[in-house]
Amino acid sequence: MTIQEIARLTGLGTARYCDLESFDEELTTNASLKRINDICKVLHISPRALFTVEPSQAGASVTLEEIPGRIKEKLAKERTSIQEFEERVGYSIVESLDNSTLIWDWNIECLQSVCKELQLDWVAVLP
Repeated sequence: MTIQEIARLTGLGTARYCDLESFDEELTTNASLKRINDICKVLHISPRALFTVEPSQAGASVTLEEIPGRIKEKLAKERTSIQEFEERVGYSIVESLDNSTLIWDWNIECLQSVCKELQLDWVAVLP
């Protein structure tokens, strides 16, 4: 499959797709989890496989949809506000607490930061 075909099938321009392939930071900072998932579907790989060096590296964890519950548990346990949590992770995620589908709009860096705070393997959280 050519780069042009992948770009077309994912709804990206060729230059945008080339940037995602060429520069690691483009994929982790500028692409949403949904966009990454869509690209992986076209490539017939899982998002987890995209970020895993060895298949056994990512252990059992929670799903993306379970993250809001984990955040709420942590906030209750630590008696911390969502604003304090957001300050620590560096991202505004409050809307995702009541609508887990919004997590698909996060970028990889946001997921990494939230998972670090929750002591989760961010790669294992990927589908």
